[in-house]
Amino acid sequence: ALVGVAVGECIDRLLPPAVDEAQGKLRRKMILLSSVAANNFPDLDFVLNPLLPKPLAYLLMHRGHTHTLLFVLPQALLLLLLFWLVYPSFRSLLKNDRESKKGIFL
Repeated sequence: ALVGVAVGECIDRLLPPAVDEAQGKLRRKMILLSSVAANNFPDLDFVLNPLLPKPLAYLLMHRGHTHTLLFVLPQALLLLLLFWLVYPSFRSLLKNDRESKKGIFL
């Protein structure tokens, strides 16, 4: 989570300033939130742990499929859809601000 906050903060600082203060705060919040979620989302593989016997579950599942380059795009799309459905402000930010879109995708 701390790496997600640090990456999100760096991305937000790299973008040009927002048009107004309210939009800038919203953009920063959404970039930080999406960065933290994206950094932690692959660790949801612990849900698969009960499928295998105890010592093997952690060793085979954790840092397994969800931590591969093959699963990066589906996970990113799933998170984008989740944010799109849950946060109306996220939708408006992506529709109206090109810099916010760039920051969130980074």
